[in-house]
Amino acid sequence: MDMDSEFKGIRLPDWRLIDEISMPLVEQGIGVFDVLQQSLPSIVLAQVDKIDEEWTETRLIKMFKIAQFQLRYLLQSQQDLVKKLDGEKEKVQKLSKENQHFRKTYFNSDDSPKELFKCEECSKIFLDATFLMAHIQKRHRNNGQIPDAHKEKEPEYRILS
Repeated sequence: MDMDSEFKGIRLPDWRLIDEISMPLVEQGIGVFDVLQQSLPSIVLAQVDKIDEEWTETRLIKMFKIAQFQLRYLLQSQQDLVKKLDGEKEKVQKLSKENQHFRKTYFNSDDSPKELFKCEECSKIFLDATFLMAHIQKRHRNNGQIPDAHKEKEPEYRILS
C-alpha cells in the first residue's frame, strides 16, 4: 500500500484537533488511545517545509509531545504483541511435542487399530471413517452445501494400513 497516495491531501497539521487535545488528560492516561489515533495522521503526515503564523512555539511543543506519546504507545503495543507472539510460539511447540508423543504412542501400541482414513482433498488423516465424513462435510462442501456435481457421489477416502 502506498501511503503517499493514500494521504496526499494531508499537508498541514489539523491545528483545531491539536488545540482541543488536553495534555494533562493525556499525561494521566485518560482517553489516550482515541486521542492518539485521531491525531496520528495529522501529525505524522504533516509536511513541515515552512513555518507560517499558525506554527507557534506552543503549538509545536504540543505537537511534539503528542508525537512522543504516539511513539511511546506504538512501542508499548509492539512489545505487547511480541510477548503474545512468543507465548503463542511456546504453545505451538508444546502442542507439537504432545502431538509427536501421541503419534509415537499410537503407532507403537499393539492394541491400536492400524486402519487410518485419509481425506483426498487435504491429506488429513483420521482414526475413524465417521470423523472423516464429518470433516469432509464441514471443510470441503461449501460450508455444508453439497455442490450439484457431488450430490450423488460418496466422499472419497482411502484406508491406510
